[in-house]
Amino acid sequence: MTYRSTFSDVRPLFSCSIPDEQFDVIPVARNPLPTPPVIERMPKAQFKKEISKYRRIADFKLTEVLWDARPTSASIGRPLQQKTPPVDWRNYLVIRWINQEVGYGVFATQLIRQGTEVCTYAGVIMPYDQAKKFDTHYLYRLNDTDVISAYHAGGIGGFLQDMLTKLPGASQSLSLAFANLKVCKTAYEDITYISFVAANDIQPGEQLGYSYSEHDEYWEAQKGRAEQQYFSKDGIPRKLQELSPADREIITQTKQFFATPYHQQLAYTAKIFYESAINFCRQGRIDHALSGFQRAAELYQQAIDNGGNRTELQRAIDACMLRIQEGADGLREHR
Repeated sequence: MTYRSTFSDVRPLFSCSIPDEQFDVIPVARNPLPTPPVIERMPKAQFKKEISKYRRIADFKLTEVLWDARPTSASIGRPLQQKTPPVDWRNYLVIRWINQEVGYGVFATQLIRQGTEVCTYAGVIMPYDQAKKFDTHYLYRLNDTDVISAYHAGGIGGFLQDMLTKLPGASQSLSLAFANLKVCKTAYEDITYISFVAANDIQPGEQLGYSYSEHDEYWEAQKGRAEQQYFSKDGIPRKLQELSPADREIITQTKQFFATPYHQQLAYTAKIFYESAINFCRQGRIDHALSGFQRAAELYQQAIDNGGNRTELQRAIDACMLRIQEGADGLREHR
């Protein structure tokens, strides 16, 4: 497989970030957690050697380009597409060594506002059947047949760690870190790529992560190779048995939630928005309440679209719309 070292049979498809040749230095911190990161501007060639040694491969290619190795693809013969303006993650992120078992993680060096496109998942698009022959860890599934492999070539997205999704209305953990990135399929001209967007404001020093798999498929594929770990708010990974009973219960509830049909997940989330909107009404915060009822109605409709009970869910939508009308009438009276 010559793409591993020479890239002679892959085609550069798309880059969201600055050109590879401009990535001459990489912000890296190797001092132990939880102390504040001591950031060094490591030459790209040196960092590539460290990654190659850690992954036990001949030559890791550090790239922010999405490459295409599929034998039949529309990318054959087309030039590299470069997003304008580019995203240079080095301005607000640092790659940080965690430990030998987990490897590296990604941490914020500046405040990242909710909704910011933070980075992308760069690597080589190839058939899953081909990629799994040499790696099942550094993969992002695009569909039933294709993945992006960041094992032999990839960028900052491949260093993001797996984090638990916080359920709406769930108990707040004092120690567990929850996913602060959401995965988006973003279109740029005629190319769709995987981007990571801040799900909430991310503070300096906070680790960035997203949920690899809500249904445990990812970790099932790692059996015998790696064990799932959960990150604390200071970035330190811990195994399930090392967590408090309260945190273990939160994890159990989360896994049970994502094991239910998708329409039930949507309906549950809609109910949380509805109940929150009711509380806003009691507090006199009508604008917030109207937004909550509207969001609940949208989620109930999505639940119907995904196979939920139409009669039952339509009643819930009607209740939301009645509340919205009552709230709007009340606002008009006050104004």
